[in-house]
Amino acid sequence: MGEFSDARSDGSSGPGQTLTEHWNGSAWKVVPSPNPGDANLLTGVKAVSANDVWAVGYFANGNSTSTVRAFIEHWDGTRWRLARIPNPGTGALLNGVAATSRKDAWAVGYFNDGVTNSTLILHWNGTVWKRAPSPNPDFADLLEGVSTTSAKNAWAVGVGGDNSTGKTLILRWDGHKWTRASSPNPGGSAANLRFLFGVAATSASNAWATGVLAHTSASTAHRTWSRTDIAGPGGSPVGNLWAPKASASSFFSRSLLLHWNGSKWTHVPSPGFGDADSTDLEAVATTSASSTWVVGSFLNKDVTEALALRCC
Repeated sequence: MGEFSDARSDGSSGPGQTLTEHWNGSAWKVVPSPNPGDANLLTGVKAVSANDVWAVGYFANGNSTSTVRAFIEHWDGTRWRLARIPNPGTGALLNGVAATSRKDAWAVGYFNDGVTNSTLILHWNGTVWKRAPSPNPDFADLLEGVSTTSAKNAWAVGVGGDNSTGKTLILRWDGHKWTRASSPNPGGSAANLRFLFGVAATSASNAWATGVLAHTSASTAHRTWSRTDIAGPGGSPVGNLWAPKASASSFFSRSLLLHWNGSKWTHVPSPGFGDADSTDLEAVATTSASSTWVVGSFLNKDVTEALALRCC
């Protein structure tokens, strides 16, 4: 069997510590990893080879008023080490990482300048992590996932919005700069948040993005951007940034699946499960134009259940 690495946070009580586990072909084993703050959360991982793995996340020190900062760790085949990275704004988070080689990696998230959120994209050139200019078309923009197939083709996805709505946000790297790509926002006027969590690509002509289309009941159908606590490992708040927040008690969601065919992004209908308006898709992996997996969850009689779908 091949090697595979996973990184996530420790959900136990008390200060949150990073948790990395490694599959050696027969068993999973915990591998020690750095903890730059009092509360630490790993949110994404990408392995280029057995001795070249990146993990990204964020941390905070002290109580809930502490500033949230992004961090990146690197596995060199022997141990995990913290990398030196830019940390703009008053708070920054990294949510996803992708790489094609030892000299080409991307990390995405967002930062807060004290007023609103802006997209954050960092690039590894083999020597140093540098911040790359990235579009911010709306009042508040954030990135959740990134995928790259070459030095001239990468995608980043998330959400962009004003003070009442959230729209799909897709950015593309063409080898020179990041630009916003036109993307569908299905659901009509009833949907006031479209949020993309994951993206996966196999070539310049095949990519998938997954997320959630959310809305409130007709009588209270509005949504606002609010300064919201960021939960750390164990559930305790570790800081706060601007995030979309429902102002109504009755809030529903449906899965959102988009496909890139080389010329445009289109909405692909995806099945619903369990209770009505209760399905969302969190992550996607694709190996070819005819084999794609998406995972998420759905609500079934007030119980949240895992969901995995295979698509064309």
